[in-house]
Amino acid sequence: DYIVFTSPAGVKCFIELLIDNDSDIRKIGNAKIAVIGQGTAKELKSYGLIADLMPEVYDGLHLGQLLAGKCQAGSKILIPRASIGSQELIDELEKISGVEITDLAIYDTVYQNAGVVNLKKYIEAEENTIVAFTSASTVKGFIKIAGDIDMSKVKAACIGQQTAKAAAEYGMEIFVADKATIDVKHDMESPQPMDRLICGDVGFGKTEVAMRAAFKAATDGKQVAVLVP
Repeated sequence: DYIVFTSPAGVKCFIELLIDNDSDIRKIGNAKIAVIGQGTAKELKSYGLIADLMPEVYDGLHLGQLLAGKCQAGSKILIPRASIGSQELIDELEKISGVEITDLAIYDTVYQNAGVVNLKKYIEAEENTIVAFTSASTVKGFIKIAGDIDMSKVKAACIGQQTAKAAAEYGMEIFVADKATIDVKHDMESPQPMDRLICGDVGFGKTEVAMRAAFKAATDGKQVAVLVP
């Protein structure tokens, strides 16, 4: 009845698996599609598919609550996602008696230290350093490569409450986005050229967005030119 995507990577891997098995999206029949947020919806749309359900708060808990309100005994739900997916989504769905849930691991999250920056130097020596986390798994990956860094000095900008909860467990200082939007990041990962205008008053954070985009481009091996007035 429903197929649920919890990340852009989940959408991409699912479509690729269908194609690798000489199939396509028609295999899901009349099933409705639920997504965790705008980034996932955008990835889905790149394949010509429109999400039927998306929570106002972009995390597994609220996605599970929204979906549970649409289901009944006998409803079938397929969740193709990472092997270390959040349990909160499943917990909410299991509150509905008789719902059939298939939690299907279709990809693994691998942690790798790019070695681009000296984490200890940037976090412990630079007071204004902020670490952006886009999922609970990125927090776990950061912990694996961080070594003996004092986590109480980490200013963690988190995409949602689940990510914030994971960061808080390690004693980080938490900042949570009102809405979990990382549109610029997804634009940069798209095969299409990015064309985005960011507007805002003084202190809005326009320069920070630009510098983060420049940093990502540089770490991906691209040349970057930053033009300022």
